[in-house]
Amino acid sequence: MNPKSAKIHLERDLTLKDLENRLKQSSDAKDSAQFIAPDGSVIAKSTKVRHLLHMPNFVLKLDGHREFNVMSEKSFGLRYQKFTLNNSEKFYYDACKSLSMRDQKAIELSKFLTLFEQELLEN
Repeated sequence: MNPKSAKIHLERDLTLKDLENRLKQSSDAKDSAQFIAPDGSVIAKSTKVRHLLHMPNFVLKLDGHREFNVMSEKSFGLRYQKFTLNNSEKFYYDACKSLSMRDQKAIELSKFLTLFEQELLEN
């Protein structure tokens, strides 16, 4: 995408077809814009932006050859958080994951348990 092009404001009820048209108007796309789900399927142009933003990530393919991996802030934050756990949090995180807990829940619980443990040790 052109760093000098105007920003495109996303509205929740905007369809992907509308977004494609805005990309064309801003000269970021000449012919087409495709939105590709994590499983590789092409997302219908009638889909609303609000639905797209619930996905952890998707690929924006402009003019059939330029691809951009788009990741939600929550998904990016989750991936980043896993690598910033301290030793105690990592211990609890690993225990949670051994119980097949989802990543977000395991991170939240590991942080809570670490704080709880610190409170117990201080009192």
